[in-house]
Amino acid sequence: MSNADPRGKFVWHELLTSDTAGAGGFYPKVVPWKTQPWERDPSYTLWMGKHGPIGGVAAFAAPMSTPSVSAGMDLRMERSSANRIRARS
Repeated sequence: MSNADPRGKFVWHELLTSDTAGAGGFYPKVVPWKTQPWERDPSYTLWMGKHGPIGGVAAFAAPMSTPSVSAGMDLRMERSSANRIRARS
């Protein structure tokens, strides 16, 4: 990946699954990632990309009711967007 501005892009891929061993065996076959245990908690597996960790896989204790995606936003970007919208009004 280049030094492009990462704002607005996903930068961490998190997988919660009941089959962490299966996920750890499957995903490196379809994406160019390797796996390694996290040194702070060996039950958590890191996805390792070309330039370092890019995500992880962990077990969840109970079925999730609904899938969700969370992403952090840069407040400066949010303010800039709001200012552009106001200027058009």
